[in-house]
Amino acid sequence: METLYRLVYTSARRKDCDDKEIQNILASCKKNNPGKNITGLLIQTENRFLQVIEGDKDEVLGLSEKIKKDPRHGGVNIRFEQKVDKRLFPNWHMAFKDISKDDIQFQSKISEEDKKSYEAMMEGDISAYNDRGMNVLKTFVSM
Repeated sequence: METLYRLVYTSARRKDCDDKEIQNILASCKKNNPGKNITGLLIQTENRFLQVIEGDKDEVLGLSEKIKKDPRHGGVNIRFEQKVDKRLFPNWHMAFKDISKDDIQFQSKISEEDKKSYEAMMEGDISAYNDRGMNVLKTFVSM
């Protein structure tokens, strides 16, 4: 039986992690996450990453171990992790936002309602969520 789990981490974006490498990360998410039933959100700035990963506990923890060893990340810090009852991003195999840019890219099929929720979140309106993981996200987006 699947144990639904959420993990939120932040990390430093290495200087040699350019736009091509970001596209490689997203391509990997698009290829691998659906088969592992992993959903979430990746946010980047020029210097930082924040990612929310949701799915089966073993899959999520396995992915976080790979991320810790990924040379594109430095100083991976787990900010939140715990068993959860439901996903925050049930249809997002990996949404992506570069906070320093205006475009939003969704690496999964997503409804218009989910897109509106995401856009509101990126504008800082996540008041509807009472979740420690989302509080980390709110803090990161506000930086």
